Amino acid sequence: MAGRPQRLTSLGDDALAKIRGALIEGTLAPGQRIRETDLAERFSMSRTPVREAIQVLRAKGLVSHKDGVLVVTHLDRRVLDEIYAMRETLEGMSARLAAMNAKPQDIDDLNILISSEANASTAQQRALINVKFHGLLAILADNRYLSGAVENLSETLTLLGPTTLANNTRFAEARSEHAAIVAAIAEGDAETAEARMRAHVRGAWQVRRKMMLEEPEGDLANAGIDLSVARGRRG
Repeated sequence: MAGRPQRLTSLGDDALAKIRGALIEGTLAPGQRIRETDLAERFSMSRTPVREAIQVLRAKGLVSHKDGVLVVTHLDRRVLDEIYAMRETLEGMSARLAAMNAKPQDIDDLNILISSEANASTAQQRALINVKFHGLLAILADNRYLSGAVENLSETLTLLGPTTLANNTRFAEARSEHAAIVAAIAEGDAETAEARMRAHVRGAWQVRRKMMLEEPEGDLANAGIDLSVARGRRG
């Protein structure tokens, strides 16, 4: 059962960052078995910090037991839709509140992150900048409960495997969408900021479904996130 994450040592933090990086890159895939010894050897560190990191991942539900062994948690289609339904709602609200609260320095910080995307040459670099961008918007929303929910959801997203931003076409689209969101925030246009963020999340969801479920692109062209799954209805 998941519990409260423990406080990590510096080496434990390092191990956790490396494991998260492997999840983002897809070199640790959902359903794959997790062994302390294998990860310690892979990351050239002792088993103790790896064990610490695994305990945190278990507490967050990112790794779990299946058939008596520890594996990277697998997310099915229903959970995928639930996650992106919540992303659209929560991050849309982050953008709306950020537009109401952001100061000129905040806009500068957002634009610096967008500029840094141009130099992100690997999928992991792209993903990390993206996490910082969305995380900063949650901070600017100035709502601790919203910020906490966005952070928890971001953790869960690492279970989805390789970032959608590994796709160069999607990455270019995302950069343009980020700029449009920040432009609305800079203008204090809360409604437009929220609408653009919701559209941004839907775009990521469509690419993710195609990656995970191998659905034909045409089936996704006019798809919308099915909010009924977030209400617990069964299809």
